[in-house]
Amino acid sequence: MKKSLIGMAGLFFKTLVVFFFLFFLVSLSFSQGTKVLADFVSHHSPPNKMTSLIGCGFLNLTPCFNPTVQNPANALLENEQYARLLASPGLLLGLESYVGEIELRFPETLPADRWSYVRIKTDENLLQLLVGGSLGEVLSETLSLVILGEQAIKIEARNSMGASVLSRTSSQGFYSDRTRLVMDSEGNYYLAVRPSLPYDRIRITTSSLSILGLGSEYFLDVFYAFYYKDDPCSIFPAFTSYDGKGLSLSVLKLNEMVKGLNLAIDDNPQTWSEISLGVVGLLGSLEQIIYFNSPVQPGNEILVSMASGQSLIDLDLLEYVELVAYSNGEAIKTVSASTLLDLDILGLFSSGESFEFPISSDDSPIDRIGVRISSLLGLGVLEGNLQISETTIKPIRPVINHDPEEGSFVICKGQTVTVTPENKAKGELIWYSFVDDSEYLIGTQDSFTTSDELEPGEYEYLVRSTGNSCNGESEPSRFKVKVDPTPAPANYTIIPSGESGIDDTGLLTYIEGINPVILTPNLVNWPGNGEFKWYLDEENAIEIRDGDVIDGVTYSLDQGVLTLSGLKYTDHYDPKKYYLNWIPEDGCSSSSPLELNLSSVARILNLSSKTFNIELTFGNVVAFNWDFQGINPESSHVLQRSGTDLNFKDIWVSTIEQLPEDVKDQSPLFGENYYRLQLFNSHGINEWTSELKRIYISEPSQKAYFVYPNHFSNSLTVGTSYKDTRKIEYVIYSSSGSLLHNGMAEIALQNPLEIEGLDSYVSGEYFLVLTDGKMKFTHHLLKK
Repeated sequence: MKKSLIGMAGLFFKTLVVFFFLFFLVSLSFSQGTKVLADFVSHHSPPNKMTSLIGCGFLNLTPCFNPTVQNPANALLENEQYARLLASPGLLLGLESYVGEIELRFPETLPADRWSYVRIKTDENLLQLLVGGSLGEVLSETLSLVILGEQAIKIEARNSMGASVLSRTSSQGFYSDRTRLVMDSEGNYYLAVRPSLPYDRIRITTSSLSILGLGSEYFLDVFYAFYYKDDPCSIFPAFTSYDGKGLSLSVLKLNEMVKGLNLAIDDNPQTWSEISLGVVGLLGSLEQIIYFNSPVQPGNEILVSMASGQSLIDLDLLEYVELVAYSNGEAIKTVSASTLLDLDILGLFSSGESFEFPISSDDSPIDRIGVRISSLLGLGVLEGNLQISETTIKPIRPVINHDPEEGSFVICKGQTVTVTPENKAKGELIWYSFVDDSEYLIGTQDSFTTSDELEPGEYEYLVRSTGNSCNGESEPSRFKVKVDPTPAPANYTIIPSGESGIDDTGLLTYIEGINPVILTPNLVNWPGNGEFKWYLDEENAIEIRDGDVIDGVTYSLDQGVLTLSGLKYTDHYDPKKYYLNWIPEDGCSSSSPLELNLSSVARILNLSSKTFNIELTFGNVVAFNWDFQGINPESSHVLQRSGTDLNFKDIWVSTIEQLPEDVKDQSPLFGENYYRLQLFNSHGINEWTSELKRIYISEPSQKAYFVYPNHFSNSLTVGTSYKDTRKIEYVIYSSSGSLLHNGMAEIALQNPLEIEGLDSYVSGEYFLVLTDGKMKFTHHLLKK
């Protein structure tokens, strides 16, 4: 009695250890948020396997029976141990046949339509047939043994009362929307069930279907049963299988349909499954199916990486390669591969490069997808295959609805464009600039507006989305922004001519009378086609049109050449102001037109002019001299200067009593300088304008400004050959055109400029632009 109690105590202790071990494993599964294992063997078949017809024991009087389920507890652990189920038609006809059966219970009741899985192993030929879905029945005829008629595998789902809510056998085929035989990434096989009612246990049975193999024994190894807890942040392709329609045995003998089935989901882009293209021309379809551990919710997209040989492209058969999305057994979306490839990607795809084909649903979760090859054409057998190397799930990429057909948003220099994508992923939008094949983070925001300081050129940007609750970014949506240059007044010149007294020097004045003034505009350093337009206002609102008569002046236009007839002096409209703009045919017009002042020389009152002279003196200094008589003491005169753009600016203003001997232009422009003298009465009305005087100033023979050292580290020195002090503006740009540093300074031969604090600049190219009010100088620099 004492020995029995000790034995019972030992058994209890072992059971307790096993219980806590199993509890630990189940708890671990919950903490990982992935698999939940069945944790209890609720039933298994009795030990009725007869091993001898003549009996066992003393005088062979004891029946000989062994278990039909070996090591049932092994089916509760996720390892390489297993419970083995045995079945046989018996030793003699109808005598002592047996089946193997085990039932595994989950720690909780699973809801209807929840998939659960049982890892199994038996004859490899049988499993290869069953994983092929409905094609398995056809393929079984190619084997020397009709395996489907020898051994049966049955799976049942039962509720807590023990009632069956789903039952299917291998004879019926495991290819319904409720029962499948699938393979994981390592090539292991699983029976998968999805009952339409709640359940908490799975029963697996193996049996013999034929008495032809009397004395034979069949096995089915059951490793464990489990289901996945839903985890929207940890979704992956867990299983795969294949299926087909309309394929005869003769077709299947010609083609090895699928190779390396599990390599499509092994998370290794360097391996792949291969679907034969031979089925394309033989009036059938073949589909590899990929199952996810949890449904892929709307807001995400599934990316299937595929590659193909040239034959699909050459024969224009990409429309027969389709992605199919399923939800609860129903096909909810089918997308042809041909609709997903543009010409650039088509070239990669046809050369064997992999391309990620996306599919998603806005309304329904996707629990599996299919890659299907099919055809209604009798083209004969094609060589080659379609490769599936990887399947990933990411937030759905943003959709840029207003991206123009040419692939770029086109704006003018100084303008901006705002891009607001459709964000189906519901998370954040993360923006990048894309320069020289590298991405540079811009920031996180719902929309993106380009800078109004972008120089003319083409700029590329990326935007990715994140999931509503999970980390990770989507594939990028790309867009380009093309910035067209904008013409400026510096790009226009005006050549005046006509019989009104406008001379060849370009003096923009007129003699009162009926003779016309002709203004001929020209374009300088500007490409492309377009047209000149004239306006009466700076805002370009009042356009001058051919035949207009305004305030007694008749305007004629011929391809931009403006002819004015009937010009007369008036106190209120002298000088007359006109505005010229160039309107490119495919581009941007300037918002700042060239202003033209057209002044009368007829209204001289009592003024008589003796002299108005200019002289270029030492040091490129321009000196002036004039002498007038009959001038009203309250009048004043103004000295003006312009360059070739004839945009005159005041450089000296004086009352009439002051003498002109000391008037000098110390800083004339390099190149052409035009000077004129104007007389204004006490009311500020222009009464007289002199003839135009011209001086040409050549640029200095030595470089005006120089910068050293050229390979700088943390500072730069800007020197000059000018002895007198010059005020300059300096700007440092990066090689991509970004403004990094700017300022103003006074500089002379003995007073160079030091620019410091540049040690934080990365090594590379930079540009220093100097402007001294007359000229602009650009220096190309290198940072160590």
